[in-house]
Amino acid sequence: MTNEVISAIVVGWLLLFLITRKRARRRPFAAQTFTCHRCGTITPHNARTIGALRDGKSRFFCRPCHLKWLKTQPPGIGKRRPLSSRRSESQGGCLGLVALLVSVPLLGLAAWTWL
Repeated sequence: MTNEVISAIVVGWLLLFLITRKRARRRPFAAQTFTCHRCGTITPHNARTIGALRDGKSRFFCRPCHLKWLKTQPPGIGKRRPLSSRRSESQGGCLGLVALLVSVPLLGLAAWTWL
């Protein structure tokens, strides 16, 4: 293989890496506070509500209302894994897998034609 092909492959992988890293970063949301859906108080976001926001929820509850709700639930409800363990599940890596499945045959074809 020539140097141009090798450098094009390296640049392509580098661009793919940079694009996937940029997409993986979470954008901060605009509102720093929310109105509790149950009692109507204006409350700043915390880790629980930020996680709910990132999960696509649209109704948020302040901590006292959330604790009242937890007391009415059977044991085990509301016990979720930490955000750090759920974050790895949400990033499926589809773009990286597609790039790998496309690039491996192309690299094989390129190596076959230049040998």
